Amino acid sequence: MDPTTQHALVVGIEHYREYTPLKSPRRDAARFCRWLEDVAQVPPENIHLVAGEGDGTPTNDDILQAVDSLGPRQGARKGSRLYVYYAGHGLGPNCLEVALLPANAGINRIEYQCFGVGKWLDYFTRTRLFDEVILFLDCCREEQSVETIGLPYKPVQLFQNAIDEQINYFALMGSGHGGKSFEETDRDNERGLMTDALLEGLNGAPGAVDPATGNCITTESLQRYVMARVAENTQFNQKVEPWVMTGTPMTLRTLPAIPELTLTIVVGPQTAGKTLQLLNPKTRNLRVLGPAVANAALPPIVIAANTRHQLMTDDLGWQSILDPSQMSEPYELHLP
Repeated sequence: MDPTTQHALVVGIEHYREYTPLKSPRRDAARFCRWLEDVAQVPPENIHLVAGEGDGTPTNDDILQAVDSLGPRQGARKGSRLYVYYAGHGLGPNCLEVALLPANAGINRIEYQCFGVGKWLDYFTRTRLFDEVILFLDCCREEQSVETIGLPYKPVQLFQNAIDEQINYFALMGSGHGGKSFEETDRDNERGLMTDALLEGLNGAPGAVDPATGNCITTESLQRYVMARVAENTQFNQKVEPWVMTGTPMTLRTLPAIPELTLTIVVGPQTAGKTLQLLNPKTRNLRVLGPAVANAALPPIVIAANTRHQLMTDDLGWQSILDPSQMSEPYELHLP
C-alpha cells in the first residue's frame, strides 16, 4: 500500500479538568507518531496529532477540528487507510460503546462530551473516506454506559452510493470488558503497557511476524503478539481485546526478506536411531527432522540466518545451540 495515501489521527490526553491525571499518553502518542513517520512512511502532513499542554486540553472541540481535517474535500476520497490512536481515559463495556474522554469531560455531564467509537466507525463507513480504518485504543473500559458524541456527517453526492458498502476496520483495545489499561512508570520512563507491546510488534518483534509469510506483520499476527506480550506482565491484570470486521487480515508492514542458511546434518554413531528436532526459540516453531541414520546425511534444511536454533534429540540426550552468524552458506554439521 502506498504510504502517501495513508492518514492518521493520534490523540494523547494526560491532564483532565475533573479526572485523575495520567502520566504516559502524550509520550505514547509521540512515540506512535514517530513510528508512523519513520517506519510506516506516512507523510508528516497526513499525521494529525492532538495532545494537550497540561492546561485541560485537548477538548472535544479540538478533537472534532482534527477529525474535520479528514473530512470530504470537494467530494473526493481521502486515502487508503486511516490509523486512529488514542491514549487517555475511557469508559464503556464493548467496542461500539467505548467512550473516549476529552480533557474537558465532566463527571456530571459526561454524556455530552465523550466520543463513541461505534459512532466514529459509522461515520467513516458512511463517508467512505478510507478503505481501511485501524484503531489502537490504549484506554480503560470501566463498565459505565453513557450517551456519546458522534462525528458531523455531511452527505456528499459521491458517497451516497457507498453508504452500504463494507469497509475493513480493526480495533485493538488496551483493556477487556470492565477492565483497566495500565501505565508503567519504572526508571522515570512512563509508558502505556499496551502501547509498549504494540510498538514492539509494529517494529518487527519476531513473535509479531505472520508465520505464513515469514516477513509480514498483519492485524492478526500483531493482535496475537500484543495480547500475549501484555499477559506476560503478571504485575498487572490487563487483558487486551481485539475487535475485527474484515474478511482477511490487513498487512500493516512488510519486513525485508530474512536471509536463509542451508544446513546439512551428518549423523554419527552416537546419534543414530534417535529422532532429531529443531526448535526456533523465538517463534517456538518446532520441526521434527526424522530418525537419524549412522554415517548418513539428512536432507538439507533451510533456517533463518538471523535467529539461533536449538538442535536436539527426542530424548534430550543431546542438544546444541546453532548460531547461523557463525556458519557459512551452505553449512555441513557433523553430529557425534
